[in-house]
Amino acid sequence: MVPWSHSGTVDDDDDAIGDKEFHGPPDLEDTDVIIRPGRWGNPLVVEKYKLVFFAIPKVACTEWKLLFRRILGFSPDWDPEISIQLLHNPSYNGLTYLSSYTKEEAQEMLTSEDWTRAVFVREPKERILSAFLDKMVVNSSFFKLHCCNEKRMGLSDPKARDYCNSRTNAEDFSYFLKRTLDCPNEHWDSQANAIDRKWWTMMNFVGYMDNVADDAQRLLQSIKSIDGKTAWDQHGKTGWGESGKSAFMVRDTAHHVTNAHDKLRKYYTECEEVFVEKHWASEWEQEAYHFDKIQLFDGKDLSGCFEMRI
Repeated sequence: MVPWSHSGTVDDDDDAIGDKEFHGPPDLEDTDVIIRPGRWGNPLVVEKYKLVFFAIPKVACTEWKLLFRRILGFSPDWDPEISIQLLHNPSYNGLTYLSSYTKEEAQEMLTSEDWTRAVFVREPKERILSAFLDKMVVNSSFFKLHCCNEKRMGLSDPKARDYCNSRTNAEDFSYFLKRTLDCPNEHWDSQANAIDRKWWTMMNFVGYMDNVADDAQRLLQSIKSIDGKTAWDQHGKTGWGESGKSAFMVRDTAHHVTNAHDKLRKYYTECEEVFVEKHWASEWEQEAYHFDKIQLFDGKDLSGCFEMRI
């Protein structure tokens, strides 16, 4: 797997010039998603390596933020007595965000060939299940806070809120999927929509969760500080894991991939799979990255599936 890069050639033939309309790079606008005020998911900037990193929730963003903190000189480990949630809070984590720069500076970072713009993405069905298990099962208070309230439900009927809470307590995956439609959140929203379409075209490194160790190494080896040292040599090739001797992102990926489909089938039904393919269709249509559409129930007759209703 190699990083996807945005590049192109222009035919400067005299006849072609009159037939083509040439466009420069996109312009950063105040309305762009990636600089939305107060958004925790805004791109991170590591000036030392001229890196703009688009951290997407449920795609190892915790590990990446720990790495960037190390690069900035913070303690290599997160204090276990402090909620890990604060690692994602821009007001607390000490990281640098694109939205902290002037529009002119950010425009340069987003368009210059001297800067690397990187993102990691995850197979959609797996990522949605991960969001369910994390935010509705393990941390049920998160789903209740964000989705089981009058503002999100759009209802004043306390019975509706009680039902939402009961479905959360029951760890109801079907209910979770249906509620994502009227309770958007960056943990389960489409990865394609986390970044404005025009900025996807400027991405010059896309890594994949199912190959995260190799892709992370490739990215970190490709970016260098002013002294010519790579981020991999300085911060990635060792110092990680329980022993502190592992490389960044090294994990039991083979076991993970082998059992991924079995785990998905444990929670998905045929109709829930159809539901996800419909409402997260943008994940398979995005040109900046590609996922083959996993079919968990090959050979099954899905003609009886209909729109799930709350």
